[in-house]
Amino acid sequence: MTPEIRAANLRAHRLGKALAKGMSLFVLAILAGILAFLFWQGARHLDGTFLFAHPENLGRAGGIFPIIVSTALLCLVALAIAVPLGLGTAVFLTEYTKEGWLTTVIRFGTECLAGIPSIIFGLFGFMLFVVKMGLGWSILSGGLTLACMVLPTIIRTSEEAIKTVPDGLRELAYSLGATRSEMIVRVVLPA
Repeated sequence: MTPEIRAANLRAHRLGKALAKGMSLFVLAILAGILAFLFWQGARHLDGTFLFAHPENLGRAGGIFPIIVSTALLCLVALAIAVPLGLGTAVFLTEYTKEGWLTTVIRFGTECLAGIPSIIFGLFGFMLFVVKMGLGWSILSGGLTLACMVLPTIIRTSEEAIKTVPDGLRELAYSLGATRSEMIVRVVLPA
């Protein structure tokens, strides 16, 4: 490569790098402007009454405290159900089964669940948990519905993370006398 071509490549690289940095700073400036505007317009409405009072007049007045608490409880219930089930499914798919019809069916079902719109999950949760099971409008029925929604994501991401654990670590655990379950709990999941 001649010195002229090398210099031209270096100039093009520097120009591209400068353009990328400039565009990034431009986008960050727009984001900062939006956040500043929201804070400037909304700060006068944030006070203790709004944050810690109960809603009044069908939510048109009052506060948001019960809404924040119920949202946090809903997320906790959903994660308490979905994380063990999704992690267990991912461990089963990667550590206990060979590629075959069962893993194909489970992965196909997971992919199908991931493609369902949230409104369909909501209708399903309403019909199954609220109407058929009689749980009513509760944190449990909402948490079960949300758990069904996030389960495919947890399964796929956990499965991919487990696949990245080197086989050498598994073999090392076996060579030290670990059983399969000990190897999974003490080597694969922490890694």
